[in-house]
Amino acid sequence: MEERESRIKKEMGIHEKKESDENYRPNIRGQFRRSMGDSSKTASDARKSSNTRLIMLIAILSLAVYLFFKF
Repeated sequence: MEERESRIKKEMGIHEKKESDENYRPNIRGQFRRSMGDSSKTASDARKSSNTRLIMLIAILSLAVYLFFKF
């Protein structure tokens, strides 16, 4: 528990003890993105899938309207 508290205090920049490690550099930035890897979508992939869904929705609705007025 104390080890965890000291690690968190080092990451936050809180130094209570005189024996702080000057070489310690918190390794926080980018951890989530690295752990996700290829499973997270990029903006362009998300836009492509959104556009595909929109085109399919428009096609289905136009077909439904066509069939509604035809019969």
